[in-house]
Order: sequence, then structure tokens, then C-alpha cells
Amino acid sequence: FYTKVYFRRNGTCNAIVSDLVCHGERKNIKIKTGRVGKTLISVPMCPKPTNVKETTAQFTCDTGASFLHSIILPVKCSYVPCNLGFWIPDWSEDNYWDGENSYSGDYWGTKDWWSFDERGDKDNWFRGQP
Repeated sequence: FYTKVYFRRNGTCNAIVSDLVCHGERKNIKIKTGRVGKTLISVPMCPKPTNVKETTAQFTCDTGASFLHSIILPVKCSYVPCNLGFWIPDWSEDNYWDGENSYSGDYWGTKDWWSFDERGDKDNWFRGQP
């Protein structure tokens, strides 16, 4: 736990609370993706806050006045994917992601995408080894 300062009312009031900071190194887990023709991939996982709770903090203002206000604090850390992404299997004929609906985030890809020559700067994602 570390100290964190929350501000309200244009920075003239603040509250000091204990805040959870997640520690740990990035690690890769192997999962099978897809419901049909599962493909083994390795996904980078990072420690991040996954559970939060609402609590009350006392804010003190520059004028000396104080008030209570609810804030949300993390209470548990877990390993979750470092980046969001999505997967489109080879057999899919869904054209939703083409054109104006194209997805700008990381693309977990098709089999062609997983080849080392095709992935380019997406080397954070790599095919899992059996």
C-alpha cells in the first residue's frame, strides 16, 4: 500500500488515503483460443488492480473546511492481459471488421498473422509452443 492524494473542488480540497499498487513482472500464459479449431497462443499478462471497493474519504480544503466524499480504491491485484485484443479464425467469413468497422487495437490475427514475417511490430504476441 502507498499513500495517494485525491483532489476535489478544483484542487482546493484533498484527501490522503492508502492505495494499492500492483507489483510483479510480466509473464506469459498459454491458452487455446476459439471455439472451433482451437489455436494455442501465448498471451502476455501483467499485474493490475482487478477488484475495487467504494469507501468514504475525508477531504480537507485550503479554507480549513472538511467534507466526506466517496472514492473507489483497488483492493486486489491479479494477472490480466497486458493489452486488449481480438481473434478472428481462418474460417471466419465475418466482414464486420473490414472498412468502417475496422478495429484499431492489437489484432491477435489469423494463422498468416502468426508467422514471424507477418507480425511486424506486434512481437508482444507470439504463438505458443506445444
